Amino acid sequence: MTLNVIQTPRLPFGVDAVSILNADDSVTILVAEWLSPLKMHKAVVHEIVHILRADFWSNKDATQLEKEARLETSVPID
Repeated sequence: MTLNVIQTPRLPFGVDAVSILNADDSVTILVAEWLSPLKMHKAVVHEIVHILRADFWSNKDATQLEKEARLETSVPID
């Protein structure tokens, strides 16, 4: 799988990052360019958790998916 990470000023306030599934099955993560490097890293890791969980294909409510992904993302990475 190809994963593209792009910094952008075009995300709405309060949205740190968003994942987009592309037609060629690659994934693009747009991350807010105004975030600190640490917050940017955390936002990208959070989006990768969504990808690994296959949330694009889930029938769960988006609110539930976010809660579950936040729980998994909160585990420290050493």
